[in-house]
Amino acid sequence: MLTWLQRDSLSFPPLDKALREPNGLLAAGGDLSAERLIAAYRHGCFPWYQDCSGLISLDTSIGGKSTDRGIIYEQ
Repeated sequence: MLTWLQRDSLSFPPLDKALREPNGLLAAGGDLSAERLIAAYRHGCFPWYQDCSGLISLDTSIGGKSTDRGIIYEQ
């Protein structure tokens, strides 16, 4: 069963509650505030906001050379 995030809470369900279909979906709802995104990453969640599009585009550089070394770019 899908968990809906509440706007007044930054809590997330346990990662083992992620659905198999769609692949790895843990929860829906909430917002894209900095506080929620930080809480999600600390919890081990990596937010997506539409049709398999991540919040950080991997087709452009997001940092210096050390950051770029840890990113695999799509061709």
